[in-house]
Amino acid sequence: MAFLFSLLIVALAITSTFVQARDHILKRYISPALPACCGLLVCYGALTANVPRTEGLVVALALLLLATSDAVFEQSEDKPGLFPVAMLFGVVSGFLFGFLFNVVAVQAGVPLLVHVGCGLLGLLAAFMVYRYLDVEPALRVAVYVYLAQAVLLFAGGLASIFAGRYPFAVWGILLFFSDALVGLRAFPDAERPLAWLPPSRILPAILVIYYTALYGLVVWAT
Repeated sequence: MAFLFSLLIVALAITSTFVQARDHILKRYISPALPACCGLLVCYGALTANVPRTEGLVVALALLLLATSDAVFEQSEDKPGLFPVAMLFGVVSGFLFGFLFNVVAVQAGVPLLVHVGCGLLGLLAAFMVYRYLDVEPALRVAVYVYLAQAVLLFAGGLASIFAGRYPFAVWGILLFFSDALVGLRAFPDAERPLAWLPPSRILPAILVIYYTALYGLVVWAT
């Protein structure tokens, strides 16, 4: 069963790459299907003891929330009022991942000083991303909250390296960079363009980073 789920996720990732590149309407269905299938795979792994049950169920729930966020986000192209709802699901998902990764690192005996250092690096990374965003005043609070969960997620990913939980590290760190690129694509600052990352390269970079992160969780669950 796990092998079939893995094949399905790989097939969806390949299909999604072409669909996203062509901006086809199918992306509205394939984009949320990827984290949803990965969430089901992780849930299966938790129920069959392939992964620690509590960790697996929390990760599965966070992935399903992420899938919901993707689905609502795709619909927000026609209904802009749904964009804050998509952000809400994404933020809750990110906080779940971040809290889990940090708790697992604490339980593994990672020193407090390491956690502080990881948190400071997360804050620095979020600050560097925010410098290149041009956010409307009405959305700034929402973006601040989103950056807060991104900091927690990034710090948890870094701490997971010291805990030896490398799939969590891959997901936490790569998802931070994926989200950062999504923000740069959604709220570009015309006065501070990124010369090394033109708009045409942002989407391919998001897809590569995001799918690599998802595959890390697939490997963990199987």
